This record gives sequence, C-alpha cells and structure tokens, in this order.
Amino acid sequence: MWPLVLHDLMGIVGPPRSLEASVEAIEEAEALDAVATDERRQLWTRLPKPTQQLWLSMLVARTRALRDHAPETPQVTALVKVVIARYPAWAKAFNPGHVNGLQVKHAPIHDSWSQDGRDHWSALSDLLGDQSVIDRR
Repeated sequence: MWPLVLHDLMGIVGPPRSLEASVEAIEEAEALDAVATDERRQLWTRLPKPTQQLWLSMLVARTRALRDHAPETPQVTALVKVVIARYPAWAKAFNPGHVNGLQVKHAPIHDSWSQDGRDHWSALSDLLGDQSVIDRR
C-alpha cells in the first residue's frame, strides 16, 4: 500500500527543478506547498519510518535549496516560509528519525541542498523500482 502513496506524493511534487529562472522557482515552491498540505501530510504517515525520513529529508533539502538559491520573488519567499514551517511540527509529531536540514545550523550532506534533494529523490525513486514516477517536465 505504501508504495502507491509514495508514488502519488512524488507525482504531486515532481522531480527537483532547476532554480535558475523565476518560473522554475515558483513552480518548485508551489509543488512543495501542494505536497505539504494538512491532508497530504497525513498521507506521509502511511510510509514506513525509513521512507518517511527519506521523504522529509528530500522535501527539506529542496525547500532549503529554494530558499538559498532561487531568484527572489515575493511569491517564492512567502511560500517557502509557510512550507518550511510545516516540517518541524510534523517531524516532532511522527518522529521519522534524523532529518538533515530541519535545524538552521545544519549544512547540506553533499555540495549543496539542491544536490541533497536530487539524491534523496533518486533514492525514493529507487524504492519504487518499476513503479517509478515519470518525470513530468
């Protein structure tokens, strides 16, 4: 059951976008917002704990990349603040394990938050195997 939930969630957020253009940054912010609504966060609880940890790590890395490297637009800035505030409360309530990036003092595991997000996306895709999410771009 949980692979279907993960597949649907990954379909909603889509693969990490390049954040070089304002349009891409806005699309990324809107996708992160859409997958982290109250209703969809309840779906996260259907994932096994290690998958929850990987899922939240991917979202946090992508949100931090967006905050740090996206072209500054008021829309993106506002959405990032809303979305990033949702993660710690969920992690505290459901305890998926250590998620790098939830604390301000955390640094990316790799060269950048963008790379961390891409690596986590790849790992989640590997969990799905043949059910992998199609790149919507």
